[in-house]
Amino acid sequence: MRGMLLVARRELAAYLNSYWGYAVIAAVLVIDGLLFNAFALGNQPKYSSKVIEEFFYFSFGTTVIASILLTMRLVAEERQTGTIVLIDSSPLGAWQLIGGKYLSAMVVLATMVLATMYMPALVFVNGKVSYGHIFAGSPGCCWSRRPSRRLAPSPAPSRARSSWRGSCPWSSRWRSW
Repeated sequence: MRGMLLVARRELAAYLNSYWGYAVIAAVLVIDGLLFNAFALGNQPKYSSKVIEEFFYFSFGTTVIASILLTMRLVAEERQTGTIVLIDSSPLGAWQLIGGKYLSAMVVLATMVLATMYMPALVFVNGKVSYGHIFAGSPGCCWSRRPSRRLAPSPAPSRARSSWRGSCPWSSRWRSW
């Protein structure tokens, strides 16, 4: 566990020392703000629950794209800079390395989602919203649902393909968005 936290701290410092983490977070906040203003609030009067629903709908999509942009560099940058040899020869297990990288990406994503929470709070100015809607929707932007099906051998190629799509967590995120 200590090794995983060490890797997470190192990766979190890499996000914060480069412009990549800041650029992704800033882009997502701008896009979320524009989508909230254009579609969730809109021109016509809506119920507060509908505004919150549409905010989390669009926020989920931007969070999925941000998670892809943030995680694609985790191992690729190690290969590019040549530090993959150091990681492979470290006394840490693979689960500690991957777990630490995952933990750092989740901290950055959770920070980003927390930074967007002022938008649903704006609905409190002129409407009534249940705190449950906000507290249930916020973690939903960070974590995807568990895959409903597992990849199993199938004689029909189309069934195997659809089974693979159902078992991949990113494809389930894209389908639900």
